[in-house]
Amino acid sequence: ATLAVSDVTVNENDGTASVTVTLDNEVQDGFAYDFTTGDGTAIEGSDYTFTSGTNSSGFAGEQQVIIIPILSDSLSEADETFTVSLSNVTPFGNVFFDSIDASDFGTVTITEPTGVDLAISITDSLDPVEIGDDLTYTILVTNNGTLAATGVEVSDLLPDGLTFESGDVDGDTSLVTEDLGLVTANLGSLAIGESATVTINVFVEPNAVHPLSNTASVSSNETDADISDNEATELTGIDEFAAIDDVFAVLE
Repeated sequence: ATLAVSDVTVNENDGTASVTVTLDNEVQDGFAYDFTTGDGTAIEGSDYTFTSGTNSSGFAGEQQVIIIPILSDSLSEADETFTVSLSNVTPFGNVFFDSIDASDFGTVTITEPTGVDLAISITDSLDPVEIGDDLTYTILVTNNGTLAATGVEVSDLLPDGLTFESGDVDGDTSLVTEDLGLVTANLGSLAIGESATVTINVFVEPNAVHPLSNTASVSSNETDADISDNEATELTGIDEFAAIDDVFAVLE
């Protein structure tokens, strides 16, 4: 009897790789075997998560699926590979272990994301803030993909209690507009690896509610290869005790 291990190809953004182990002929009473991953050009901890364990088999055509976490990064790299190998065959009955061939191994190939891959992050200039403060949000957009992005646009619907004052894209105020609290920034095109910074300045009004939750998103004319990082949220606390102190100061 022979165990066959499948070769698979996954994209770096897929999250996991599923490798199938198939037994061709029946083994009376069944048996156990170990599996483990091994580095090739892909490195454990950087490109994938080391995975090992024990499975059991015995029926002709029986299959087990080994799931291995795949790790993504922002580097542009060539395709990388690692292996899944078998060992320590242990029959449950009187079958000799060497009558079960577990010498096969599978190769997992990790390919790079193709196309546009925009990533967005947002930070605040103060946390916590007080009522009456000026607050600045800094939004960073980077194209981690393998193609240039066109028509790149950032949208940010400001939370209640914040009034828009000004904004810019890398210092150009003409590229940012605001309408009823919706701030839109036109970034134009971003080449491979290129970044742009959007700055939004706001005023904290008395009706602001703790905590302020501000979410910004990015889009382009192209389909994004990884939409998981197309949106980011920043939480900003409001120093409510400071606001109460201010009220008492006015009353006094």
